[in-house]
Amino acid sequence: MKGSRGLTIAEVVLGLGLVGLAFFALLSVCSLGTRFNQQSMVSIKAAQLADSELSRTIAAIVYNVPLTTGPGIQYSTPGRTFTDFWHMPPTGPNFPYPGTPWSRGVATIGADQINFAIYATTLAGVGGVSPENVVARLDAYVWWKEDGPGNKMTSCTRLMVYGEDS
Repeated sequence: MKGSRGLTIAEVVLGLGLVGLAFFALLSVCSLGTRFNQQSMVSIKAAQLADSELSRTIAAIVYNVPLTTGPGIQYSTPGRTFTDFWHMPPTGPNFPYPGTPWSRGVATIGADQINFAIYATTLAGVGGVSPENVVARLDAYVWWKEDGPGNKMTSCTRLMVYGEDS
């Protein structure tokens, strides 16, 4: 047949080069997606840790039991009781917080080490609360290392009200 011809070697090499370039671009997008997925998983773990540590601290205050180190959680302030929380809590303006956290520790969740600190402060005159009631603000700050400079951080806040007659 006259007029039919095949591809030249240059055209084949150029076509393979374009396919290879597209393959490596797709591979880099997949790698980036995997890294972002890992970072968001650590963020979710940190937010859950902040919430659970606030719940654990509140339960320890309500039931007057010490925080104890458990599987995966190591407290820097183990064995501390909470009898005096409502009658001698850290006071002052809402900010800055006291220099020392109420409790502090490190949690190991999977391969990630996540640090946390619980700060407690009383809030005077919030929302017209009567003088015999005390409002406490508990903040959990959670931070961890990721690739890149600095620490990543998240936080969680809860308010507690104590009434003398309760």
